[in-house]
Amino acid sequence: MKDILLLNASMLLPDKAVTPALNAWTRLEPLPISADLSVALSASVADPLWFLARQWQFLEFAGEDAGTPIDVRIEGESAPLTRFAPGPFSASSTTRAQAFDISTIPLETFVEREPVRERHARAAAAAGLHLLRMLSAAKLDTIRPLFLAAYPLATATLATATLAADADPYQVEWAAITAGRSVDGVALAKSLVPLRDSSGVPTSLPPQPVVPAASKTATLGVIQRWAAWYDASVHEGQEAGADGAWNASRQEYAFSASARTSSGELIVTAEQYTDGSLDWYSVDCLDVTGTSATLGASTAPLPIKVKMRPVLPSPVEFSGKPADRFWEFEDASVHFGGIEAGPTDLTRMLLTEFSLVYGNDWFVVPLRLPVGTFFRTTTFNVIDTFGVSTTILQSRNAAGTPWAVFELAGGASASNQFFLAPTLGSSLQGKSIEEVALIRDEMANVAWGVERRVQGPSGDSYDRDAENSKRPSQQQQQLAELPSDVSLMYRLATSVPENWIPLIPVPSTGSAGGATPVIQLQRGTIVRTDADGTQRSAQPLGLLLRRDPRQAAALETPVLRIEEEEVPREGAIVERAFQYARWFDGRSLLWLGRRKRLGRGEGSSGLRFDTSDKV
Repeated sequence: MKDILLLNASMLLPDKAVTPALNAWTRLEPLPISADLSVALSASVADPLWFLARQWQFLEFAGEDAGTPIDVRIEGESAPLTRFAPGPFSASSTTRAQAFDISTIPLETFVEREPVRERHARAAAAAGLHLLRMLSAAKLDTIRPLFLAAYPLATATLATATLAADADPYQVEWAAITAGRSVDGVALAKSLVPLRDSSGVPTSLPPQPVVPAASKTATLGVIQRWAAWYDASVHEGQEAGADGAWNASRQEYAFSASARTSSGELIVTAEQYTDGSLDWYSVDCLDVTGTSATLGASTAPLPIKVKMRPVLPSPVEFSGKPADRFWEFEDASVHFGGIEAGPTDLTRMLLTEFSLVYGNDWFVVPLRLPVGTFFRTTTFNVIDTFGVSTTILQSRNAAGTPWAVFELAGGASASNQFFLAPTLGSSLQGKSIEEVALIRDEMANVAWGVERRVQGPSGDSYDRDAENSKRPSQQQQQLAELPSDVSLMYRLATSVPENWIPLIPVPSTGSAGGATPVIQLQRGTIVRTDADGTQRSAQPLGLLLRRDPRQAAALETPVLRIEEEEVPREGAIVERAFQYARWFDGRSLLWLGRRKRLGRGEGSSGLRFDTSDKV
């Protein structure tokens, strides 16, 4: 350290003690000299140059020379769905494909609908009663007994052989109520099938009953109106699991659809449609480049050219967006400090940063498109406040990786294609008429398909647990006379409830000889012995645990196999229920569909082998 020499310096009062000064304040507060708050609310600063310097240091003045968009013009082409094929896409999809018109029925209903009235005696009776009411309204009371005699409703004929006589408590009641009072609407509708013209209108009366000549014209008019009501009141489709879109091995819907675009046929597929809500992300585009994959020729015209009027874009608004104005307070639900993110939650942090930093850089423009169409943008031009016209290109990664926003997956054929799915706004779901729980039983080392509710012959559902209580208990083999000193009884196996259907793990076809075979769960059966000694195989009474509902469960070939991953540890619940909704033209839609959702965990059937019980 360098010394500093001060010349002619001397100490002042060297004998005086100097103590440090101690200053204390109990409270500091301003003294208002006016009641006017405008000065404080103006948020004025004492040194504006300091703020300008800080803005310069943080590069807030290094902005882009860009204007705000004030004019957006979009052009493109719209291609509607024209072909539909139920089930997973395969070589046979071409022969199974059929024409589809989005203006008549939504795609969700078209996929899910299945036969209703043939298994629902109440629905068949309701259709017959409606015909009788229409005949009375047309002053044709003398014709009513003729149809009652020609098409009697026999509820008992709808019963299955494996169903206990008193399992469905509504069967006997409805058989007593409808006997001789209602027409079998299903039988009458079948008799009208060969009499319909190309538009579906019956052109003549059925052979039975024989209607007097004086009443034939009036009766034919009633039959025509009844047939139109019959077709529109309930939407019925192909048999699920056989010719329909239901994939029994996955317990999910699968379908394919196509549209005719300017570049050729565009095919989309849905392999995992389960929750009844169809949207653009439910389907993937099928890459048909270099293949002969097709859903058949379409008679639809070429895509429609869409040209949007010039519009003024609006800033994007979303929940949780930071306030744009200085004195605007965010809603109480916006709490940025409550964002919970760990070191690996990069996606959440990126989304948060995007919302906070770039939330005011996005704009939205309205574009009207027909429902159920594919839209491809050909021109996207933006004019800003400086009068600069900019052509917006497709949003893609610079490296060329296949990532885009709101775009179908599926390679080059899906590029720049937006699918406006014909989804229903909302629908009402009735009480389940059939419900099956797919669960895993770790203690028994087996999976089960538990039929909680099934549909009876009357059409109503009933609880199968209640049916178990009505069946006689199973015969258990044991000694006729037990010794007096016996305290334990040995059992080969315990019994399982009647509605528990085993799902046995088996190697899939073609993988049995491999090192790591693919496991599937095959529906099995348990041989049961009744109290009278009769042995029988317990089969599922519903339709969800059957591959082809047209075959009897005991004779079904091949037997249902479910992919193992479709029965997770959480289990799954599959149900059949009526759905009701309205289409955009105001028509009401009623159909019978299926849903699959997560279960509530593992279960226990109580099955044990080599056990001993106290006597």
